[in-house]
Amino acid sequence: LGDRLLDCHRVDRNETGKTFEINQKVADSIAECGLLIADLTYSNVNVFHEVGMLMGRTFAAQGRTNEFDMILLCDESESSVNDVEYNLHSLQIVRFKEPAALRKQLKKRLLDFYKIKPDDEDAEELSSKHGE
Repeated sequence: LGDRLLDCHRVDRNETGKTFEINQKVADSIAECGLLIADLTYSNVNVFHEVGMLMGRTFAAQGRTNEFDMILLCDESESSVNDVEYNLHSLQIVRFKEPAALRKQLKKRLLDFYKIKPDDEDAEELSSKHGE
């Protein structure tokens, strides 16, 4: 995405100089985020919880919907489809087996989400067969 910046926010690595309640920071961060990117690869229950928080927030704000401001990832070389909890199976998940494929798919999703027209370099990378 060239020089465009995204903020990767890890609550467990915040250094505020004081102790804080992690669950509240997670909830606040999810409430404020424009896009949640969640890696479901290792079936981390905290990640499932955070995805559920965003889904609940979206339902509360918009009513029943089938679209969420999130991108879900799953490395199929490390896990299987069965490792993703059953209630997430119906969601669109970016599945990949190598980093190059993830990079290409995630870049396309980010450009689409933010409605950014790919520059020439991005367009060439997204249209190439490398990384699929």
